[in-house]
Amino acid sequence: MEPGREEQELVFEFSQLRISVRVTVEPIAGASSTGPVGVVSVAAGASSTPPPEPVIVDPYLISVDLENQVLQADRAERLAELPLPFLRAWETRLRGQDPVWTPRARLARAFRAGVAACRRLEGQFVEASSPVIPFQNSIYIILRSPSLPAGGWTTNYSLFICNCGRNATSDFDRTTVCQSLATRVEADAFLLGARRPWPSQLQ
Repeated sequence: MEPGREEQELVFEFSQLRISVRVTVEPIAGASSTGPVGVVSVAAGASSTPPPEPVIVDPYLISVDLENQVLQADRAERLAELPLPFLRAWETRLRGQDPVWTPRARLARAFRAGVAACRRLEGQFVEASSPVIPFQNSIYIILRSPSLPAGGWTTNYSLFICNCGRNATSDFDRTTVCQSLATRVEADAFLLGARRPWPSQLQ
């Protein structure tokens, strides 16, 4: 570096954006060595840091064929008939009783919602709304929203709605992927279908 020349760099980092500002002070010929006279040049650059790769949870190696079969089941009876042996051990954890929505059908319904969510996260358009069940929701999971790219979960409905993102028509933002569920075990089945771990709890 030339005598009297100074370089300094300042870096700003925001979520997925990194901005660096480099300042170079060059002495002016004939200027007094005791004075702070110089020419300042600024170079700024911005680089977009890619979002972290999603953590995929798929211990059962769920096939695309099974996914398609699951997405086509839209009634309790058909859901209960799906070949989902990895959900069987969870059935005893559901206490609510209903002659139509048996524990097996409820778990399959939650798993189906997760499969649809997984495809939406991958950028696919999936028209697969969850059938209504006679149980009140108590767990709300966001896998992605404008304010929560890494997702979150809560038992507070108002907090859930605030973090889902709204558009001009009062619907959720088109990039939001979320689900309301009645129980913790159904949330587990949903996340298994979505191939995602539990996100952080919202505060």
